[in-house]
Amino acid sequence: MLQHTAGLNVAKAHEAIRKAGDTPNVNQAELAKARELVRKAQWMWDIVSAENSMGFHNTDQTMTTLGQANELAHQAIESANLAAGINVL
Repeated sequence: MLQHTAGLNVAKAHEAIRKAGDTPNVNQAELAKARELVRKAQWMWDIVSAENSMGFHNTDQTMTTLGQANELAHQAIESANLAAGINVL
């Protein structure tokens, strides 16, 4: 289920940001970018979750919104890793 996957990725992004924040000499600008991205991802996921119908009225928009949440979460993880100086390919 896309909602579950997006939720897991948002949670992973929050954890990556927490770990990056604990890193000495973290790049604060990149960490701020990661935090902004995870806020947007969380917002997208929350919209679908609060609706509690999994897109009954507009399935296409629900899938698009969850896809955006997923993509933003991945971007947040990448930014958090860059902030901490972790290069993941």
